[in-house]
Amino acid sequence: MENPAETKQDAPHPPKPPRLLDQLRDATRRLHYAYSTEKSYVSRARSAVGWKCK
Repeated sequence: MENPAETKQDAPHPPKPPRLLDQLRDATRRLHYAYSTEKSYVSRARSAVGWKCK
């Protein structure tokens, strides 16, 4: 029989959910926004999150 401790270590980790800015990029691409718009939105979100976390 296998050791249960070994089985837990070998089990794959669940995938991590996408990060906030990656979700924003995906949404702008789904909506077919221009690349410059995507960059602007990500920049504004990054600065807003950075300001809020300080």
